[in-house]
Amino acid sequence: MVTPSIAQVLPQTIAAGSQTTTLKVTGSNFPAQIAILWNGAAIATTVVDANTLYGTIGSSSLTTPATVQLQVQNTQTMQESQAVPVTIAPASTDPSAPLAITSTALPQGVVSTAYTVTLAAAGGTSPYTWSVTTGQLPAGLSLAAKTGIISGTPTAAGNYTVGVTATDSSSTPQSAKATLALSVAAAPTTVAPLTINSSSIPTGTIGTAYSSHLQASGGTTPYTWSITVGSLPAGLSLAANTGVISGTPTVSGSYSFGVTATDSSSPTQSASAPVDLNVNGSGTTFSNLQRGAGWKSSGQLAPNYSDCIPSCPGVTWSMLQGITSPSLSGDAAEFNVGGLTPYSDALFFNQLIGSFSTQGLPDNDHTIVSSARNFTYDAYFYLPDAPDTQAMEFDINWFLNSVGITWGTECRIRGGHEWDVWDNVAGHWNPTGFACNPLQNAWNHVTVTAQRGPNNTVIYESITLNGVVNNINKTYAPFTVPSNWFGITVNYQMDGDENQTAIKSYLDNFSFTYQ
Repeated sequence: MVTPSIAQVLPQTIAAGSQTTTLKVTGSNFPAQIAILWNGAAIATTVVDANTLYGTIGSSSLTTPATVQLQVQNTQTMQESQAVPVTIAPASTDPSAPLAITSTALPQGVVSTAYTVTLAAAGGTSPYTWSVTTGQLPAGLSLAAKTGIISGTPTAAGNYTVGVTATDSSSTPQSAKATLALSVAAAPTTVAPLTINSSSIPTGTIGTAYSSHLQASGGTTPYTWSITVGSLPAGLSLAANTGVISGTPTVSGSYSFGVTATDSSSPTQSASAPVDLNVNGSGTTFSNLQRGAGWKSSGQLAPNYSDCIPSCPGVTWSMLQGITSPSLSGDAAEFNVGGLTPYSDALFFNQLIGSFSTQGLPDNDHTIVSSARNFTYDAYFYLPDAPDTQAMEFDINWFLNSVGITWGTECRIRGGHEWDVWDNVAGHWNPTGFACNPLQNAWNHVTVTAQRGPNNTVIYESITLNGVVNNINKTYAPFTVPSNWFGITVNYQMDGDENQTAIKSYLDNFSFTYQ
């Protein structure tokens, strides 16, 4: 531990009876936690840097002549510097003594922080009258003519030079002048603590390319990332400069590891957090669902949006398969919605697993539905009428034992161009903060990953649009459904605008994977 040391105290002589006086103490090894001691008692102390302090001595401590011992003390280690004597000298009673300004240094100010210092003079006949005669005080400060107090709240940082004049009260007034420097520092920047916001990340699959971006906030960017506890699944690596975990996992399992983010401040901040990542074995994938049989549809009439099958007054809709242009596979599907009632929708759905399975998977013993926990919705969509499309929905549904889950993901085009996710219990959409800007008259690729967590929690993992991965990491509760509902379905939905403008869209290369 290094002991603080005093090199100089200004002023070292103060006239008895002086008003509140500011001392400047220079030396070395002054920590941020330090106090100036006046005969062993701490006084108000301002730390400028490791070599400069200012202290304020109240007028009550300057009433009678004395010699005072001044020290500085590290308030954490309690180490004290050597003592330096400060003299409180008898006040001059000779009016003929020349008037002199004894203030030689002004403490540093800080923008937006209250400031006060009292100028001091000796000789002549008190009281004195004070004025600024050259230069100017920093904006926000003023000099009181009767007391010599400079006070206020500075509003701009900078280095200022000001000339002050003291005039005494003798019949033939004396005047004294001094030029003083006053610096104002910028307000300290408050940096939020560095925090890692990723505790769980999307599930990976053996043999499938994986990418997930760890998230942090606070501190000073950019961040540097590292694995400090455990290790990533085989086949994955962490990019130190981006926080992206990527690669192709080769071994399944549940992995827990610790990550650390270090920011770019000086000194640096670091934050660590545990992260969980599951890698599943290869799953079951249904491909080219857009050209398969078994699609059903319904209208949803605003404002209640209950399904109406087979007809819905005020809404028209249709699905056409075998579309060759526009198409990627040569076998796309066309979807239409229109009608007369503004903001009405068309819902198209396919029951993949369960009693009405289109894939030959009735799952009568419920083994598939009960074990499926990870889902991937992957499709290409084409929007010739993007400006008139209110929203596009890409949904996954899971039902068993009176428990229902809808992983609803909505690309809200009108009213914000943002991805929303569905809160099953509250029954409304919640914005994610991630942009959704699909291309018009071009194919867009969307991938949604979701997970059924412990106790059937509804976990939104990620939404990817045209290669831009958005890690949602939101969890909601499930809702209650009739006890005889069970199965897994997928939805594709088009939402009408305020004019219920007739719009169409196309779907191609639509696949769904469950694990």
